[in-house]
Amino acid sequence: MVTNKEKKKKFRKDNHRTKRKEEVLTETGFRKQGEARPEKEENQNSKSSVRRNSGRVTGCKNSSEEEVPGLRIQRSLDFNSFESVENLFFDVLNCFMFQTSERISHCRLQSNMRILVTGGAGFIGSHLVDRLMGNDKNEVIVADNYFTGSKDNLRKWIGHPRFELIRHDVTEPLLVEVDQIYHLACPASPIFYKYNPVKTIKTNVIGTLNMLGLAKRVGARILLTSTSEVYGDPLVHPQDESYWGNVNPIGVRSCYDEGKRVAETLMFDYHRQHGIEIRIARIFNTYGPRMNIDDGRVVSNFIAQALRYYPLLPSAFNGTAIVDASASALHPCSGEPLTVQAPGTQTRSFCYVSDMVDGLIRLMEGEHTGPINIGNPGEFTMQELAETVKELIDHEVTIVSVENTPDDPRQRKPDITKAKELLGWEPTIKLRDGLPLMEEDFRQRLGIPKK
Repeated sequence: MVTNKEKKKKFRKDNHRTKRKEEVLTETGFRKQGEARPEKEENQNSKSSVRRNSGRVTGCKNSSEEEVPGLRIQRSLDFNSFESVENLFFDVLNCFMFQTSERISHCRLQSNMRILVTGGAGFIGSHLVDRLMGNDKNEVIVADNYFTGSKDNLRKWIGHPRFELIRHDVTEPLLVEVDQIYHLACPASPIFYKYNPVKTIKTNVIGTLNMLGLAKRVGARILLTSTSEVYGDPLVHPQDESYWGNVNPIGVRSCYDEGKRVAETLMFDYHRQHGIEIRIARIFNTYGPRMNIDDGRVVSNFIAQALRYYPLLPSAFNGTAIVDASASALHPCSGEPLTVQAPGTQTRSFCYVSDMVDGLIRLMEGEHTGPINIGNPGEFTMQELAETVKELIDHEVTIVSVENTPDDPRQRKPDITKAKELLGWEPTIKLRDGLPLMEEDFRQRLGIPKK
């Protein structure tokens, strides 16, 4: 039973709500002061519904087509869509959000591009960061666990207002707001990826899944640095992007080779199923400053060996044992000859790091999904590379043959037709021009002066 006291209280409350509704309408400009309240239409189906769909609000009418600076858009609401104060609140909120979203979209056109680089403390990643930071409109975030990377590679950017460095393993989710993702995180040297093969394949698979999940959440474009290793020991020469490869799925290199192949599969599955913007670069052998010394890759091995060399007695090295690369790191003055893995006729193509970075950026900024080969088509046998290093660094260094490693590809040369036609890219630095730049960097880090 409702008492008179409760009826009076309810009447005062409803009267207060009605007055407040009129004040809100007047303050927000949706009804002019003194304007009569329009009568409700009988037909309930004619009421306009206010809902937000794909960034648009229906039920809101523009009171003016003119837009003033800052994208301030004056809007009016049809009062017939209000049945209660709650409806009024949500209508006003929806229109406010609509205006705000337009302002945000306008601001993004003029604001910095936020870019995430996974593995950005590594060899290629740090050079990529240098190039991206050279653009004043870029904000760069680096995520790296320093397994093969180093803070020293990014020393000049630490503390910069447009740069952020996060110690993070990509096998764990990362929550950041970015516009682009360069996904480089993965050990690429045989010594490192064979040291922990399970971690390597987890980085390729789970790490790529996490980055794709991030790209899906924030609507970012993502670029994966795949590898020429997806071609395995190729039966086609040179290798173009249509070649499916010849890979051993259970070999000692499979954690890297097959890991990258799965990463490419995930990229395309997310692209087809979720509409993620993807880019895939298949990068071939790359060299240049900041490579890890004695990381098992042929160019860095040859240069480090040539710099440390002094003549050894014939009995000290019989030419058949495999040199322990870590030993020369512990004893930088021990010296050793250039060790060419037998038979020495296997070929590789070498791209200087600045050319590689240029190709990656062109792919990211372009409209082509890939995969696209990024590499230098200049082809050299291992014996020819050793002779070139000897000529440029130390004429007295000797060259010896050692046992080969399992599953070592016999030939590798990229077909870069797609990169030329679609990206307008091709390498500009020849091997003989790039090796001295790498030599200078190695001399500084090893503390070996030039003779």
